[in-house]
Amino acid sequence: LHLIEAFQMDNPVVRICSHPRSGTHFLLNYLGRNFYPGRHDLDGIRGSFGHWSHREIIDPLPYGKLLVGHLPYSRIQEGSIYIYRDGRATALSVWKFKNFLHKQILDIEFTKFIRENIDWIGSPAYICSPIRGIFQHWYDHLSGWKRASEVFFVRYEDLVLEPEKVLEEIAVFYGLTRPKKWIRVDDLVGLSPQQGKIDSWKEYFTEEDEDLFFKFVPKDFYGVYNF
Repeated sequence: LHLIEAFQMDNPVVRICSHPRSGTHFLLNYLGRNFYPGRHDLDGIRGSFGHWSHREIIDPLPYGKLLVGHLPYSRIQEGSIYIYRDGRATALSVWKFKNFLHKQILDIEFTKFIRENIDWIGSPAYICSPIRGIFQHWYDHLSGWKRASEVFFVRYEDLVLEPEKVLEEIAVFYGLTRPKKWIRVDDLVGLSPQQGKIDSWKEYFTEEDEDLFFKFVPKDFYGVYNF
């Protein structure tokens, strides 16, 4: 190993939390490839249960032990990285990821899906008040985490546009040894990966859909990404 790689073997392990479909695996690969090369002790097999269903995906995952999951902050200790994505894009990605959806809403149109009051009991992102729509669920999840201290927050859109800047900030925050050159993640990663365009939701949202979103989310909310 090169000297810098040897130092990277001693990097403290940081773990990732998020709302589902927020770029979790994208960040996982950035962290693993840049800060933990050769750390096979961090590999793992992750099972992913769809929301309200029992369809399980078994996913052999390099650096899988860096993932904590999608639980609300009240159930997670501090010291994690939380990645978040514009709630409109998150909602679209949840709808597209069919393994998440109960069979009763598996084939409904997007505009109907975002108006459904969903029972989140049994889902990876269950919160104490389970019956809520996707917009409110995302807003409550992110708002809860934002109250935490000693948590580093990564905006998915920033990671797409300026990955080196985000990685540098993570390195400084956690005291991580950097690689000689940042490694970019240009391949599709994760469970049922999509193209990851930061503005793809615009193709699906009507004006009425956006009005509904901002009924639950303040327009100046930090989770809203404005182009």
